[in-house]
Amino acid sequence: MHGLKSEKAVFTLIELLVVIAIIAILASMLLPALNKARETGRKIACVNNQKQIGTGFLMYRNDFNDYLMPSCNNTTSSPHLFTANYHWDFYIGKNYMQFPVNSSGRASKALGGWKIYICPNDTRGDLASSADHIKRSYAVPEAMLGDMTAGTGVKGRGFKNFINYSKTILMGEADWTNSIFVSAACGQSSSTSSVRLTTATDVARPHLSSANFLFVDGHAGNTKTWKLGSYTYGAIQVSNNITLD
Repeated sequence: MHGLKSEKAVFTLIELLVVIAIIAILASMLLPALNKARETGRKIACVNNQKQIGTGFLMYRNDFNDYLMPSCNNTTSSPHLFTANYHWDFYIGKNYMQFPVNSSGRASKALGGWKIYICPNDTRGDLASSADHIKRSYAVPEAMLGDMTAGTGVKGRGFKNFINYSKTILMGEADWTNSIFVSAACGQSSSTSSVRLTTATDVARPHLSSANFLFVDGHAGNTKTWKLGSYTYGAIQVSNNITLD
């Protein structure tokens, strides 16, 4: 009795191409959802960073008679700003978040804690000109630094013109493509590392055309629309509302 040859099932070239095409279509359908999920995670991480920094601001307010943050004093220098180690970012991080400094007294990228100043979407990479610093993705509205001539900060309570704490920006995301922020790093002061937002266009849109903000009441959130408002240094900001979507 002669043995029968077994027949093996094989895919034809056309069938393989069809399978590959189906896989490609499914991948193209799933990729946007996957990217959106990843961005949602990065956005949440950024909001959590801002909330932690907000805790430092709150402790500063409790210690300094309700002033919101270290003020800018340009009585002996240009408005750009107090000494590097007295910037709001460095002062809050070192004194209220207990983040370590290196032997030079700087917020180094080699040290822990300081990374909360970096948005996960900050695309600048390591700052070549700031190898010993940790980059900073955030900045504060200029008027929150107070009267830059007298060196006085802005108080939080007792001002009838201080509009809605929950909609008043205390900190936002700096536009890293703007030349005034390209070298922005904790504890660094120069014309390319500003710590302040002077106009609404200084704010970045790193989260699907939106930005995260920390507010005076301590909460942080995401929005696509905002305005920094107008200010009167001698008294208090007169308008600093944003519109949340």
